Amino acid sequence: MSCQTCLARRFALSSERGNLTRVARIAVRNETSRNLAFVTTAKAAVKAAKTALAEHEAQCEVAA
Repeated sequence: MSCQTCLARRFALSSERGNLTRVARIAVRNETSRNLAFVTTAKAAVKAAKTALAEHEAQCEVAA
């Protein structure tokens, strides 16, 4: 069973992945430096969300 924080972090990761997909589609259609910067930022947000989720899940496993 997952705690509320795990569920919230999974949702955040899912949202960040969706945002990355949306921004990547825009960048493919209109490849400007601004759009490419948005893609880079979105990739970093996905990576940060993955890290936060992994760290929290590790703490939950230790506490359980």
